[in-house]
Amino acid sequence: MPRCEGCGREVDAVSFCPTKVSLVTRSLRHGRWLCRSCLGAENSVQQNGSEPREARGDLRHFFINFFHWLGHNTLELRVIDTANGRVIFQDYNVADPEFFAEKCLEYSGGAQVYYSAQPRDGEGGSYENVPALTFIPIDVDAVRPNKKTEPANASQRFNAKRNTAKILRHLKSKGVQSSLLVDTGNGFLTLVRIPRQETSPYFYKAGDSTQNKLSDMVNWFLQHEIKPLIDDTVEVDSVGDLPRILGVPNTVNMKGMRVRRVILGDITKPPEPQPAMWRLIEECWESRERMGATTVTAAVSRGVNTLMAMLPPSLREGFERPAVGERSDVLVRALLHLANNHGLTKDECVAAMDPLTRKIGRERWPAAQQYEKLVAEGKIRPQTFTLGRFTLRVRKDEIIVYNGDKPVYPLTWRELGSPRARARLAKRLGLDGDEFDRVSAVIMDVHGGRRRVSYGV
Repeated sequence: MPRCEGCGREVDAVSFCPTKVSLVTRSLRHGRWLCRSCLGAENSVQQNGSEPREARGDLRHFFINFFHWLGHNTLELRVIDTANGRVIFQDYNVADPEFFAEKCLEYSGGAQVYYSAQPRDGEGGSYENVPALTFIPIDVDAVRPNKKTEPANASQRFNAKRNTAKILRHLKSKGVQSSLLVDTGNGFLTLVRIPRQETSPYFYKAGDSTQNKLSDMVNWFLQHEIKPLIDDTVEVDSVGDLPRILGVPNTVNMKGMRVRRVILGDITKPPEPQPAMWRLIEECWESRERMGATTVTAAVSRGVNTLMAMLPPSLREGFERPAVGERSDVLVRALLHLANNHGLTKDECVAAMDPLTRKIGRERWPAAQQYEKLVAEGKIRPQTFTLGRFTLRVRKDEIIVYNGDKPVYPLTWRELGSPRARARLAKRLGLDGDEFDRVSAVIMDVHGGRRRVSYGV
């Protein structure tokens, strides 16, 4: 017997039979099982923005089931008034499923209702108040002119659905099954249950703030495993931070007055942990040194052939059949390509040019002097920018934030140009916001103004 995807109960009143079109028109359209109460609730919410009284019992049942499904002994519940952005209710120590359900029913349709994706210790909502990582959220949101105020239209929602399907196919190919898939109204949220990862061994200080390596690993995975799968019609929200809150399923998303619908997953039984998901994240983290362009250290260790593969065919031909009078010109062009196209620093360029110089048939070539000359002439764009104790390095189509030699955060050009994204990262790393704005503007200017930096929110 099928289960209603709204409240999770077994139902026999709904089927895909065409003879019952009057009851299941919306169910047929979305390919979903819904009981009469949940179907009525959904239609009423989409029309009026609040659930009908007769559906409250079913929704209460759903919220209680969802609380148990999460498996958190304690979670955070936060309610935000979208009219002014003010938090009107917040509790870090929600341990009673009945209380959770009552608050969801009370505020849904009038404000945004959020829960903590990871468990809480009941003491607060910061990194140090998250005892474990248990879910990996992947939040695909439709790109639109103003996400804060504009809901996604039908075309934008379809883009989010199409890209989410691509992500789910990729995860399935890696042996990972989604635990829950939610239509958030403006995109799709995938939750994957993983084996519990204790956070206590992985805390560290970044400026005045406390951070966690597990959170870094998840964000790195979202940037380098998931983002390459999507196109520019959507974006993957940065939901890897441990204290992250998400919209409660079956509550109303006030940005468009749409219900956050569960479209895949059974909340009536505990989700099965996916060890393959965590292995995928670990593998992505371990290979972070190979991100974007191949680093010179790795390339040199693999031999000159790897360095040659980084060059375009026309340059490779110059190394294979060099004319005596043209060898220096070929080396200069190679230096320019490695610096500007692969984002190599001066030291990396000098290290790379050593085997390439021997490859072309010369014993020595003044790579360091040539690099400085090309910088002075404006032919090499600076790839490294200092920001406090951190370094920002431009690598192909992204900017990597380094702490010493360790990459700690990848930035897209879109994020670099977003005041809100910069403010979040500045807070996270303990950076001076004004200095971050200034350095970001310099990077944009030096690298052709790929996206003009804006100031203010």
